Amino acid sequence: CIYGFLEGLKYARIKQAEEAAKLLKNGDLILTHCNVSGLLPLIAGIALKQGKKIKFFATETRPYMQGSRLTAWELKRAGVDVTLITDGMVASVMSQGKVNKVMLGADHLALNGDIANKIGTYAIAVTAKYFKIPFYVLCPPASGTKTGSDIKIEVRPDKEMLEYEGLRLAPAGAKGYYPAFDVTPNELITKHIYMEIKR
Repeated sequence: CIYGFLEGLKYARIKQAEEAAKLLKNGDLILTHCNVSGLLPLIAGIALKQGKKIKFFATETRPYMQGSRLTAWELKRAGVDVTLITDGMVASVMSQGKVNKVMLGADHLALNGDIANKIGTYAIAVTAKYFKIPFYVLCPPASGTKTGSDIKIEVRPDKEMLEYEGLRLAPAGAKGYYPAFDVTPNELITKHIYMEIKR
């Protein structure tokens, strides 16, 4: 029944958050990207109960600003310390030692461990590897897709990045390219934190 499924989903999310909290230490500075539907405040709350106080840096996540509108809002509402940065500041922030871990979600998990997530995730993974920063991914159940190259990436209308609420942000005639997601290969991921839904 639907109630049983929802209870199972709730249990799976709590277990996933508990597994994620085990990877964190007191004083950790965690970079995140896009939004993981309320999971980060849950992780922070579990970590706090374990005596670990953590802070987040959240990217704005352009062009829809999910980091600003959703992630920062969720974390602040839960009383968690969060600092917003632009998407282009990731390498600079890492080079300054302002973050020591990356934790973000995935929209799609391939059987070989590759993931697809909001555009910009791949760049963060490459940068984290360069700075030797652990890169943790909160994963949904794996799909039947074999590898990341088999995941179909949606290319959104360029209007979504060229305009905002009817205001033109770019010169007339300029074109845009906006794939909504990118693929991060398994070898750049330090650890997958799985959601396992029992049926």
